[in-house]
Amino acid sequence: MRTQLSIIICILCICIGCGKKEEEYGVTYRPSDFPEILAPPKDATEIRYSSPETGGIVKGAYSISFWLNEEYPAKNTIKQIQRYLQSQDCVRVEGSVLSDLSTMHIIEGEGLNKKVVDITQEFKEDLKKTQRVIETQWQKPHPQANYADIVYSTWAEEWITPDDDKVSVVLDYYFPDKGYEGNRLWGHLTVFTPSSWMYPHVQRYKEKHPEKFKDSNEIEKSPGD
Repeated sequence: MRTQLSIIICILCICIGCGKKEEEYGVTYRPSDFPEILAPPKDATEIRYSSPETGGIVKGAYSISFWLNEEYPAKNTIKQIQRYLQSQDCVRVEGSVLSDLSTMHIIEGEGLNKKVVDITQEFKEDLKKTQRVIETQWQKPHPQANYADIVYSTWAEEWITPDDDKVSVVLDYYFPDKGYEGNRLWGHLTVFTPSSWMYPHVQRYKEKHPEKFKDSNEIEKSPGD
């Protein structure tokens, strides 16, 4: 009886553990309500889909992660992702929508108690260290970044969709001496919808660069509106 009970407990522990892992890293199937803008590149493997419900990420955000076998510097993958986003009428961001840290702030509280608090200089410096480089070229991580000891090259880019979503593209190559194959490319695509914390920064970027969104603005203000 004790043996059977021990076996049952072990099975339950394994199931609970798998459930936590599934929730932490997303799910292997594409949820029905997943944003269409997020599409993995051709030949991608080990695809995971994450949302606030399936992956524990922030509200209003959705992401997919995947692996690809392509030698550095992954020209085919980059070209494929860029062409796809262009076909969806997305606009490429110069740098990042968070490049201007001087106007960043934090909203604290809820309802009538909600207030805007300016972030400290220390917070800005920490953000610079941990934020992925957004310069549309391969870069080494900041030495103090929390992923610097495993990633040896990072490529990142941001786009804004016609619906004011922000799409973040991050590609990484990992140190072979950490147990990874040299041609194993890891990709991570995230969309921040207007219901996410990123929306005000997207709007600020559009206000600063109206020329980039001229065509879309003309469509929105077409005759008869």
